[in-house]
Amino acid sequence: HGGLSPRQMKRVADYVAAHLTERLGLEELARQVGFSPYHFARLFRETTGESPHQFVLRQRVEYAKQLLHNLDLPLTEVAAESGFADQSHMTQTFRRCTGLTPKAFRNLR
Repeated sequence: HGGLSPRQMKRVADYVAAHLTERLGLEELARQVGFSPYHFARLFRETTGESPHQFVLRQRVEYAKQLLHNLDLPLTEVAAESGFADQSHMTQTFRRCTGLTPKAFRNLR
């Protein structure tokens, strides 16, 4: 009870996945389920244990991990394909989430 329903959460997660390379603001995500940004952020955190922003960053890191594992794209292209502002932003976020740099992660495969 409380939080987003599984259907609402799936709608938001699907929207994030489909628009990962775009700028995903709180207002945009809240609009997907018909809540105000404040109410959506509160319900989202209650449902997932993380903020919408943290969720989006984690989804970007997961997608970057797939690209790094499966393709030999330059890191700048991986960053762009994953929706990060630039390679530096990807590296900082990636390291914070995984404990490894993207290059170190790629070298593990």
